[in-house]
Amino acid sequence: MCYESASQAGQRSQRALSRAVIFLLVPPVTMMVGLVGVAFRYGKRRDDEEL
Repeated sequence: MCYESASQAGQRSQRALSRAVIFLLVPPVTMMVGLVGVAFRYGKRRDDEEL
């Protein structure tokens, strides 16, 4: 139903929906990258302390 509504919308509305999806994806992706970075940093520090 959402796909049909979006496909029938005008060009500007489709572009706005695409931008909104990208905008909503930025915070979770940023958080995941940060958590992965912290995990790698913690793991490297732990490995260095064991030596």
